[in-house]
Amino acid sequence: MENDVVAKYQAILAKELEKWPMVEIRNFIKESNSRNTESLLTKEDIVGVSTEKNFISTKADTTTVSTEGYKIVEARFFVFVPDTSRRGDKMSLAFNSLNRRVLVTSIATVFEVFDLELLLPEYLFLQFKRPEFDRYARFNSWGSARETFTWEDMCRVKIPLPPIEVQRAYVKAYQGLSTLIEQNEALVKELEKTAQACIVECREKWPMVEIGSYISTFERKNSNGCDYPFMGINKEKEIVPTMANTEDVNPRKYLILEKGELVFSGMQTGRDICIRIALSKFDSPILLSPAYTTFTVDEEKGIISEYLFLNFKSNEMDRLGWFKSDSSVRANLDWERFCEIKIPLPPIEVQRAIVALYTCAEEARKIAAEARELLKKACPAMVQSAAHYKVGAFR
Repeated sequence: MENDVVAKYQAILAKELEKWPMVEIRNFIKESNSRNTESLLTKEDIVGVSTEKNFISTKADTTTVSTEGYKIVEARFFVFVPDTSRRGDKMSLAFNSLNRRVLVTSIATVFEVFDLELLLPEYLFLQFKRPEFDRYARFNSWGSARETFTWEDMCRVKIPLPPIEVQRAYVKAYQGLSTLIEQNEALVKELEKTAQACIVECREKWPMVEIGSYISTFERKNSNGCDYPFMGINKEKEIVPTMANTEDVNPRKYLILEKGELVFSGMQTGRDICIRIALSKFDSPILLSPAYTTFTVDEEKGIISEYLFLNFKSNEMDRLGWFKSDSSVRANLDWERFCEIKIPLPPIEVQRAIVALYTCAEEARKIAAEARELLKKACPAMVQSAAHYKVGAFR
């Protein structure tokens, strides 16, 4: 459904952007060579430029460096590094949206949009964030030992140029999605932090119990050879598609896991300092390697599955599992030792409240992920469809 919506949106947008002319950006930008000769800015203002199109902390040693030769990047100015070699086929470029001036190395190229009535800098930045622009910059980089994308190359870049009010609408849509992502990702961190703090508090208020008294293993073989997806467990305690080659395996030997049931693997705990455990949230059954241990929680004894699982989301629990692992080559966390792990046992209503915090966090994470996916699909389409409207639009 989401792909259909995005596809319709892109089709409408493509038709809309066909109206606008393709223009070289040389008509709207000019280079800036302003230096920090009066030392108005300090070493704390020095930044680096990443291939992710943002500013980062500089990796250079500035201990004994004078800042006078550094270039000043004013607010709403652009900066890019002409050297495109060994950067993973991406260009290091950033837009100064910090509302303050920063300093960059003298080898970088700084420029501004001088005609703000015809071209919005933020709209131009959307162009530069497209993967197509990175590919174009790499294709048009020249040199022997070091390939560069020069200022003249940059000036030859063509973009679709809609009216300024349309540009503002595109930028507003992009910024709205970006804000939604940032807010929900921040909310995820706070909710998970609060939930873990609640579990720590439970350790002080409620009795600690060994989980072995509340869980029981089971082995449900896929004896009928059902065509369920092959899955595995990652270090983030998620059930994900298996990385193993399952082309010639016999699915009847695999284990079936259903929604609300848990899976455990102690094989890598000593190596990875991680207890691999996961709770199935899939509506349909899945298949797991017979090397895993599948188990359920006896909720009638006073522990709900989700709460038990959340106790294993902390770094402290991973370190405990590592400590309990044996000293063999693989350093396994045996099932018996796993069952000896203790967790706090608060009343059911407290457990449900903690689980609810994590449920909210997962919903926020889902919203952020969906918004990020929409951002990748929809916003580049604002400019991508127009850029490809004419063959060789960038040439």
